Amino acid sequence: MAQPTAQPERVVIITEGDEKPSLKLGPQRLHYQFSITVPQAHLTFVSVLQGVALGVILLNIPFPPTSLTSSTVWPYLINSQHLYLPFILSAVLILMIWKEFVQASMYLNWPLTVRQLGLTMLIAVVEIITFRTIDNIVAWLIGLGLIGVVGGIIHWNNLQIQAPTDFDSADTAKSSRSEETAIGTKYFLLGVLIIGSTLTWRLTPLYDANRAVGEWIVLLVLTALVGVALMIDGRYSTNVLASIVHNKGYECDLVVTKQGGLGYKSTTTASMTPTAATTTTN
Repeated sequence: MAQPTAQPERVVIITEGDEKPSLKLGPQRLHYQFSITVPQAHLTFVSVLQGVALGVILLNIPFPPTSLTSSTVWPYLINSQHLYLPFILSAVLILMIWKEFVQASMYLNWPLTVRQLGLTMLIAVVEIITFRTIDNIVAWLIGLGLIGVVGGIIHWNNLQIQAPTDFDSADTAKSSRSEETAIGTKYFLLGVLIIGSTLTWRLTPLYDANRAVGEWIVLLVLTALVGVALMIDGRYSTNVLASIVHNKGYECDLVVTKQGGLGYKSTTTASMTPTAATTTTN
């Protein structure tokens, strides 16, 4: 007679109360949405808009005519296209703007409001209009200045969003507000400087007297300004990370790397700290 097959024991899995985030709308679920979902939504929105701006640059890149010879290709690249510097600088600007939005999603609690989304869209619209006029260096420069002005306004707007309770310590909050104020002011003034200088140059007789040389001087100065902006951005990122990691109110095992990332303290340093504390106690 065949023996009955033993039925496997049924396992009951209960997720209610232990799942994160909860399926129920409440504080736990809202905490997850505002700490994870909202920043991702902002980054998705930014990425789409910056992708459109990058597409405008790529579509406007002129290819050298096939009729060029070895003796005429360099004059064409230098005099007509300025070695594609406007396109290179515009692409670098997109990278900087996208990077700053990523940093904002890491350090700030951006609300999902029409005002915040409108500022994000505004700078992208100014970028797109600027890059569509990239073949007209005067209009392109004025557009770059407007991008700086809008960027400064966005950083100043961050000051209205930040609250001391967003940070673990008052020192970190103070450092963040100081950095936001400084970088917003620098970008705004840099934008005004570019617009004013471009209009002054365009309205002077020097513009028509030696336009080719003037355009190259402007592009070289602008390249230097972009380098300064990159240093400002790098300093801002490093300072914010350092203010969080190296805080007077607590001690952690993280360090800011030379590349601006995060790493762990060496095993030797970490193991010496408890030993020293024990020896002092004894």
